[in-house]
Amino acid sequence: MIRLSFLYCEGQHDVAFLAKIIEVLKLTEGEVKKVKDLPNILKSMVESAIKEINTNNIRFGLPLTVFMPNKIYSLANNHYVCLFATGGKTSLQAAMSNITKSKRLLEKPEFYKVDTVRHAFILDADYDHMDDGGLTTTLEDLSEKIKEVATDFEDFDEKVQWRKTDKHGEIGTFIFTDDSNTEGTLEDLLDTFIKIDDLMGPATSYKDSIIEFDRLKKRTVKDMAKQQKIVFTNITQAFHPGSSLAVGLARGNLINTELMAAHALSTEFGNFIKLPE
Repeated sequence: MIRLSFLYCEGQHDVAFLAKIIEVLKLTEGEVKKVKDLPNILKSMVESAIKEINTNNIRFGLPLTVFMPNKIYSLANNHYVCLFATGGKTSLQAAMSNITKSKRLLEKPEFYKVDTVRHAFILDADYDHMDDGGLTTTLEDLSEKIKEVATDFEDFDEKVQWRKTDKHGEIGTFIFTDDSNTEGTLEDLLDTFIKIDDLMGPATSYKDSIIEFDRLKKRTVKDMAKQQKIVFTNITQAFHPGSSLAVGLARGNLINTELMAAHALSTEFGNFIKLPE
């Protein structure tokens, strides 16, 4: 029997960061990189996602928009962890649809060979001054969206939590905050793991130059998370010119893996995705 955990992240670099934790903590028996190596149920889900592409809406020069896992890891005891990039905390429609569709796996476990299905939302709390920011608002908004598809769902009241439902399996949340535990983003945490002092100063200076450029051009000043992305993406260029922050996080140069392995956040996330033996 297969056990499935679907993790819905905001963006590609969130996926890369969480994948790095999984690898550093050695939670996985290996990343599954080819469809042919998946169990049948996941193969069929990938094939269905591809079939749902509306070919009339395909635009040349732009990537295809397909809701399918960005990364899949095989853990012990036939547990597969699927990481998705949703496009942001306000773009969760496809994730909600997946919750609805996957309930049939629990309705006929012997047919689908699946005995556990879990859905988890890995999001930024963001900041209180933002329209959808702050931990409390993030949990409330997420809970309301989930209740539209899982009527027996009980609201989240903690930033790391699993809730049981009758028809949809467990639904969980793992919210990134800063030290305040009430607001913040993944970028606040990256400061802890990206320790490249020789490059931090120049990258920060470049970020300050962009802020000044925005001011002179009377453009909206970028928020804190975007400013942090500028710094970390700039550092990425030293190792992977022309690449995104997601590439930098996925490879071995940006993250101090010893710090990551020893950090409480990593342990918390590892415990969050593990299933009982």
